[in-house]
Amino acid sequence: MDISAFPTDIFFLVVSYLEPQDLILCRRVSQNWLKAFTESSLNRRLLIFSFPLSREVRNIESNGDFEKDDENDWPSIFSAVAARYYCLVKGWTREIHRFELAKSLDEPAWSRNYPVAPWERYFTSRNLRYDFQNGDTLWTYEDGILVFPSAEKQSYVLFDLEKQKWLFINFDQIVRRIRLKDRVLVVEWCEADPFHQLDEDEMVHRHFATAYDLVFDSEAHQWNMKRRNEWKIHFLGMPLNKDDRFFSVHSNTHYAIYIWQPNRGRWGEDDPIEALAIWDISAPSAYLPSLDPTGTGKPSELEVPRVIRRFSFSDLDFYNIRQGLTPRLRELQLDEGHLYILEENYDYLMGRHARSHSKYHEVKSTGIPFANGPRWVDRCGVDAECNRSGGAYRKEIIRMRQPWLAPCWRHETLSCTNIDISQYYPDIITAEVYDASGVRHYAYFTLNYKRMIINTTVDDSEGLGLGLYWKSVRDGLRPDIRGNGKLSGDERWIIGESFSQELVVCLFGK
Repeated sequence: MDISAFPTDIFFLVVSYLEPQDLILCRRVSQNWLKAFTESSLNRRLLIFSFPLSREVRNIESNGDFEKDDENDWPSIFSAVAARYYCLVKGWTREIHRFELAKSLDEPAWSRNYPVAPWERYFTSRNLRYDFQNGDTLWTYEDGILVFPSAEKQSYVLFDLEKQKWLFINFDQIVRRIRLKDRVLVVEWCEADPFHQLDEDEMVHRHFATAYDLVFDSEAHQWNMKRRNEWKIHFLGMPLNKDDRFFSVHSNTHYAIYIWQPNRGRWGEDDPIEALAIWDISAPSAYLPSLDPTGTGKPSELEVPRVIRRFSFSDLDFYNIRQGLTPRLRELQLDEGHLYILEENYDYLMGRHARSHSKYHEVKSTGIPFANGPRWVDRCGVDAECNRSGGAYRKEIIRMRQPWLAPCWRHETLSCTNIDISQYYPDIITAEVYDASGVRHYAYFTLNYKRMIINTTVDDSEGLGLGLYWKSVRDGLRPDIRGNGKLSGDERWIIGESFSQELVVCLFGK
């Protein structure tokens, strides 16, 4: 009996036992099988059944139309998703795209960049140095949108990876940092010309941040950018050097910045100058403080970005987040009503910013409300209990990555095993990217083997097919995407920077 003649419900019950790749191959058996296995509603049901966590199924859930038979090409969509997950499980990439990054100090003017220096903390082994904390990248990614300075296009660009469309962005100042979050692009920059003299050797440059809203044009099927507002991030400005540092974070409505500067007092003070502030950047404004040095044209505070909380030295001491001469700060994070200070320390670190007396690898998150209130502290070390349980792995990954929890995933390669830590110490996850599909890309560094390993984990334990898979990305690809210690992407691709300043996009499937 030809199973293609079965009623639809019975046919689905039978073919649901097949692997996704076998379902695709069945289309080649005969004309009857081709017609049966490419039936639209069947492929829609198979997609939901086989890949319940995939991006496409989550879109169906968000639209609330599980039973709607729309005009989408579900046979092609099922084939694409099946091919993507096949490559993920195997650790293969279908395509690799490279984009040369443009960085300059003076010329060309459009690509001028002076990155904020990371802390001077590093490991040493056999006369080799390994940085504990990498500097910022001059590219940023969120949900299929990539922003970077393209050497080929001779401009900053916004690149839609899915639709393969470009948008040119005009920046004519020195870029310190770019970051895309919640469909808001924030560019932190400084003027090329110094504003005033700091001392005999240094000049101060005024620093600003500009926020752009990303708006999708449904008629042109492409992304556009609209400037929301601009604000000054330091009341005097900062010199361009490797000593004055600032760390920042933003959401759709708020921006926070921590500034650390060496003490330039003439009376022998050692403690650095530290400042922390939270801004409300939700109000659109045409006012540009960079064009109004005296501030005479500044409108009402409610019409421009404004500081909603500024922390004094005593406030930093009260919340136990003052960094001093041996800073531990790794990054800042935000949610709807709190700022989180994420700190990290390691016992084997060296460098002028390294702190001793640490117990193994320590990570800590300190939460501070936008308004006055008590702090929230969560910390853990490498010997902390790691909770990872079978089918709950995806949910646990997402739950444990909340900003109010210490980033224990940084040392989970050790804490989730029963091995002798001293054999592999230090062994740190340096970067990771995960999404709601249960796909997680992460890179970890082990000093004893002096190499970085990049793995991909696929969790489909809520479905009935894949289960939990762990796979190393092939050896030849690792040097291409670990040049700056940062990974981005989702279930469709993994993005990194090569040692030759190329932005590399490894495509698993569209």
